Amino acid sequence: WYRAAAEQGHAVAQYELGCCCKNGVGMEKNHEEAFKWYRLATEQGYATAQYELGRCYQYGLGVENDYAQALKWYSRSAHQGIQAASIHWLLIGEKAFGGDDVARAILSEGPPLTEEFADEILYHLRRNAKMGNPLAQNNLGWCCENGVGGAINEPQAVKWYRLAAEQGHAAAQYNLGRCYETGTGVQKDSKEALKWYRLAAAQGYAEARCALGLCYENGIVVEKNEAEAAKWFRMAAEHEHARAMYHLGRCYQEGIGVQKNAAEAHKWYYAALVQGDAMALKWCRAYAEQGYAEAQFYMGHCLEVGIVGIEQDVQEALKWYHKSADQGNTSAQSALGFCYGFVASAEVDPEEALAWFMKAAENGYSGVSACVGMSHEYESRVEEILKVAVKSYIKAAEQGDAEAQYNLGKCYENGYGVAIDKAQAMSWYNKAAQQEHSEAKSALVKLKNMESE
Repeated sequence: WYRAAAEQGHAVAQYELGCCCKNGVGMEKNHEEAFKWYRLATEQGYATAQYELGRCYQYGLGVENDYAQALKWYSRSAHQGIQAASIHWLLIGEKAFGGDDVARAILSEGPPLTEEFADEILYHLRRNAKMGNPLAQNNLGWCCENGVGGAINEPQAVKWYRLAAEQGHAAAQYNLGRCYETGTGVQKDSKEALKWYRLAAAQGYAEARCALGLCYENGIVVEKNEAEAAKWFRMAAEHEHARAMYHLGRCYQEGIGVQKNAAEAHKWYYAALVQGDAMALKWCRAYAEQGYAEAQFYMGHCLEVGIVGIEQDVQEALKWYHKSADQGNTSAQSALGFCYGFVASAEVDPEEALAWFMKAAENGYSGVSACVGMSHEYESRVEEILKVAVKSYIKAAEQGDAEAQYNLGKCYENGYGVAIDKAQAMSWYNKAAQQEHSEAKSALVKLKNMESE
């Protein structure tokens, strides 16, 4: 009956037939057929079918995954009263635009903020917030605090943050703590701020962990404890929190809660810079100018690609790479090989490129496989470099070095400097994977899948 009615254009029947196809009721499961019937029902404005079509686009059921289309159909369904569609709209925002602070991420990374789009965000946030959804409550608080869709209303922001925070939402707990610390929409209260920071930090929320680090460093409410401050900065930095990376670099530079260590300092400053923290640029440059080879390599990389706060300048990058490479830094040696081999603005010089790749290979650096992309006329030289690299990898791999084991596996898989040998590749990938080398784990799975096909 469903099929007969669906073929006659009956929207409910089209929807029901789509469900049968999706769930395998009276037929084999067929997501492509389900998508077809849902789409026909949506063309007649059937709200539940619109919701199901959104799910098809969200999860790639019978159609290629497309978040933009999913948002479109969830929105149409939600405006016709389907609560589940509104919830999914919000959850897609969380997945597509980054973590808990969906509204902030959508506004900074999503489509241009037109009045219509702002209204669309607020519609879903208000609807879900009133139903008690903490993700929506936190994001609605952020909109109130920042004047999205109306005037700034800080007390209202605090209200929504609190409702979400009391349900255990980590981002809201941090936001509420921040409001208490700064007096945003509520009277300043450092003890309350610390309380909410602790709760969010206990759930692994990096912003809160960084805030706790500052509390311990400066003795805010708690007794000053620099070792504890460094601990919290590290915990946040290891979750790629840019400002925590900067503070951890500062700890190593100044000896705050840790032993002074210039190498660790410039490592974390560089990591912060890559994550977009411009404050770290000053110290990255300072360490490079003091002659630290690793810092010189980092400055070269920043200039080569044009990281935040630094205008791209390949010629200037080459100067820093040379300074670092001359001190034996293999990353810089390989980078010079790549620039002279492939980067037009570096004035391509194959002989110079090969010379630097060889130096990196002699020191066992993993990046020398980039030379494989050089012109065929240099094939014999490239093969020579790869053979030298393989010897270095074998020596280190046999001593248990996971990175060398992974690189040796890559050479055996692709025939870099050795004959292709999938069994050897798998063996070395496996040894590296046993040491929790993530790239080796992925390579091992991929190779096993290829072998089983």
